Amino acid sequence: MSAVETIALIKDLFIIVASGVFILVLLMAGFILLWVYLRIYPPVRRVAQNLEQTSQIIYNVVAQPMNLVSGLIDAISRVLGVVERFRSRKRRDEEDESQ
Repeated sequence: MSAVETIALIKDLFIIVASGVFILVLLMAGFILLWVYLRIYPPVRRVAQNLEQTSQIIYNVVAQPMNLVSGLIDAISRVLGVVERFRSRKRRDEEDESQ
């Protein structure tokens, strides 16, 4: 065996061993991630359900009445607009009478 063949053989063995180690590392990482996911998923799901219920309560208690406030403010602004027009008309009538 010549030196070139020996170097080629060592290179090929290194590639095979490195590929095997890389595959083992990926499998281990996959199993670790699966284990972590299975350990974390149930508590996270419970927290998500609790947050969903809490947000629904907040929506019912706060958001829906807030939607009514905008209609009330719109009605008040319209009433104030009518009152302002009436006052300005009354002022014009008083100015016309004073002249």
